[in-house]
Amino acid sequence: MEDRSIINTKQCAELLGVSEERVRTLAREEKIPAARIGGHWRYSRRQVIEWAESIAIPRGWIPATGAADRSDGE
Repeated sequence: MEDRSIINTKQCAELLGVSEERVRTLAREEKIPAARIGGHWRYSRRQVIEWAESIAIPRGWIPATGAADRSDGE
């Protein structure tokens, strides 16, 4: 059975193991499948799981800042 549930930012953050602000940032930057509905971000649970698996990030590991992108080693 296909999971078609729509989740909010808090639920998405819990699913991924990150902060709500990180989820909103990913949504604004169009890095995570999301849609603005009535002024609020909404996410397809199935699409979020597929997105996380497609970029090979285990649940709970998404850096809160761009530190992974820095080239100075810090």
